[in-house]
Amino acid sequence: MEEPQVIFISDSKPSLEELQSLVGGYIEVIIPRLKPDEETNYVVNEEGSLKNLPPNKKAEELTGVPIVGNMVVLAKKALLT
Repeated sequence: MEEPQVIFISDSKPSLEELQSLVGGYIEVIIPRLKPDEETNYVVNEEGSLKNLPPNKKAEELTGVPIVGNMVVLAKKALLT
């Protein structure tokens, strides 16, 4: 099984379909325990635990929240509105 990734996007706002493709399913925007702010969005697979996706240690280090599967970090021009 592939190692989960943390994908950073800041140059343009991705479409819903692009986000779903990157996380492998329905998206969920999470609020991190570490450094909650309005300048960054963290997007994960809403059903990641149900799908038994592997833990993403890099994402957990960034957020302070257990994350499974890929996580997309949106900043600057890529922020969701």
